[in-house]
Amino acid sequence: MIRDRLAIGASVVLLAGVVGACGDGDAPTPSRSTPSAAPSQTTPPTPVVPPSPSPTVATRAPGADGVTYKIQDFEKHQDDEAVIEWTRIAEGLAASTNQGRLVPWLEQRVSKKVLRIYADAVALSSKRKYHVADVGDVKVRSSRTEGDRAELSMCMWSTTTGVRDENDRAVGDDEGIWFRQDAVMSKASGQWVLTSIDGRGGTCRGGPPT
Repeated sequence: MIRDRLAIGASVVLLAGVVGACGDGDAPTPSRSTPSAAPSQTTPPTPVVPPSPSPTVATRAPGADGVTYKIQDFEKHQDDEAVIEWTRIAEGLAASTNQGRLVPWLEQRVSKKVLRIYADAVALSSKRKYHVADVGDVKVRSSRTEGDRAELSMCMWSTTTGVRDENDRAVGDDEGIWFRQDAVMSKASGQWVLTSIDGRGGTCRGGPPT
């Protein structure tokens, strides 16, 4: 099934808040016929309190090949190397789907077994003129790293990461679902490599991405 084999997806969405400043307008001019009374004592000026800086929201850089994933609750996972690398690899597969060929660096980031699955999926998508959106959503179901081995259970929002046909219609009728992919990664020479994937894990709980 294509949805099980294409771990494809999309983008970091940055929400920027814009604060508009409003002036006080023109101050009224005192009447000439009624002079203002002198104050009995000098009123100290009200101190100006600078606005508090907006909290910095952690975000990922856009994907290197035109497709980026937004990781739900990214602040909790931004230091998890395996999660970040899985996301980059998934972005690479999505970009490969859109380009009709595997992006070159992907061969160094996945095992030969996974590469064969990816190559078959990309070839099939190219033949059927499938593509994916440039922006998508994923979330972490679980992540456990012990030494140079990591076991991940990731979820992909079908509406934003699923393949679409040449008329931009979703392939299949499973919109609005978190698909689950279990993965194993190994670290060698300082680089995480995706060694196995299993898309038969079903779905993940939860509503639409935020």
